[in-house]
Amino acid sequence: MHEPFDAFLLEVATTENLSPVLADEAAEEYLRSRAYKEFVTSSLLHNTDLIVDTDSVVFHSSVEKDRALLVKALYQNRTGRDIRMTVPDRSQVLFPDQDTSYLQWQAGNLDWTRIPPAKIPEGKAQNPGNYIIQDVGGINYLSTRYTLAPTNNKLFDQAISLSFDRQAISNAVFSGLNTPAAGIVPPLIPGSRSKGTSGPCKYCTYDPARAQALFKQFKDGGGTVKEPFPMYFNAGAGHDAWMQAIANQIQTTLGFKVQAIAATSQFTGAESYSKFIGKDAPASANRFGWSLDYPTPDNFLYPLFSTGSADNKTQYSNPAFDALLKQARAEPDATKRLKIYQQAEDLVLEDLPIIPVWWRT
Repeated sequence: MHEPFDAFLLEVATTENLSPVLADEAAEEYLRSRAYKEFVTSSLLHNTDLIVDTDSVVFHSSVEKDRALLVKALYQNRTGRDIRMTVPDRSQVLFPDQDTSYLQWQAGNLDWTRIPPAKIPEGKAQNPGNYIIQDVGGINYLSTRYTLAPTNNKLFDQAISLSFDRQAISNAVFSGLNTPAAGIVPPLIPGSRSKGTSGPCKYCTYDPARAQALFKQFKDGGGTVKEPFPMYFNAGAGHDAWMQAIANQIQTTLGFKVQAIAATSQFTGAESYSKFIGKDAPASANRFGWSLDYPTPDNFLYPLFSTGSADNKTQYSNPAFDALLKQARAEPDATKRLKIYQQAEDLVLEDLPIIPVWWRT
């Protein structure tokens, strides 16, 4: 959130090399500097009540149209707590959930708000001229604990992905607003093979018979599921209904008990929801999402799946995938580079450390 008179930090340096490798090295250099991370987050200390964790500062690098290297400094709120925003008169406003924000908007106290899923039909009917639907270049997905059984078995993850009807849930919960995702790279991104509900994912349709066959293969190979199988989501953000719907359909299709759980800080005992699902949660499949910082496949594939990435909450590690990303980043030809990224996406979509649900709207 910013005002037109806000100051933005711009540091300029010269280079003769515009390779993605050099951009990554620049980002790594900033990442190692604690003093620099404290500097770029200083405005947060003055304008919010966040306890700024410098480990939550990340740097994303890119080559901008073969003209310059760009390194963005981003602060990701991983505390799992509500943010109190300071308005110009120095008063603070706290909105604990979407319902509260929506009520304040109806009362004329806010310029805009997200509409809670249950209120979408009402919001569209009452405000036909002020209702905006726009794809935002992001994806909502289920993030598995990929290093723990049973979610470390791709047969299990594939069976889960095939066992729930994304379109039916979108229709029931979001009035059809969310488009089912069948890939990792959103349709807005150059090089994406996803269009509408179609895409490169072979396991992102609703196919109960195939799901049951894969689950049988999993069990025949010695796989077991501890019941109830948990599916966590961050509370107060409008995820309750659709996560419960997915849990119900998985349970009906595959025949084991599944429980959707609101992971409040009191429940998890973790300092943030992000830390909980990435480190502390038991074997599970949990709500998470990602939106673009810049419009390239790398912005989705590298942070979410590369070995050792701070944003790789599943702890997925595949040397073949890492090698393809390294090759793509070093490839100067744009067409060839996109083909390599597509190969990397195919590897992820076979292993399914995350299960695509729908594109962010």
